[in-house]
Amino acid sequence: VDLTASALRLAAGHGVAPVRGDVLRVPLADGCADVVSAGEILEHVPDLSGAVAEACRLLRPGGLLVVDTLAATVLGRFFGVTVAERLPGGPPPGIHDPALFVDRAALVRECARHRVTLSLRGIRPSVIDSLRFRAGRTDRVRMVGLPTTAVLFQGVGRRA
Repeated sequence: VDLTASALRLAAGHGVAPVRGDVLRVPLADGCADVVSAGEILEHVPDLSGAVAEACRLLRPGGLLVVDTLAATVLGRFFGVTVAERLPGGPPPGIHDPALFVDRAALVRECARHRVTLSLRGIRPSVIDSLRFRAGRTDRVRMVGLPTTAVLFQGVGRRA
């Protein structure tokens, strides 16, 4: 689900059936999904509770929610903006608004309101894969675990 035509074309090129829509008003039926993945999106949405409600609305009972996003911390802002947006091949400068970075406790609470128990773990891109990606030797970068959720984190939970 995306509003951007280029993102929809990219998804279609990967064999995904794209849906044009807003994450706050997804044009799909309640309980239609076994899995909802919200990757690299929550840190761009001004209405966290609305985005979480919509993602959870789409889940069937027992469905899996997977999110990854930037933490609303000093480290999250430093690495997500100051460092990442200055790296060649990284996110474009200005793409992140640190005011929209996600409060981890608020995310867990919002998910719980919609009967999804979310567990968090810290993640980061693989350094080797990132170098290979920048050199044009791979089109994928694996994420590896970290002992802290203070920068980039993943949340996984099932709907009751």
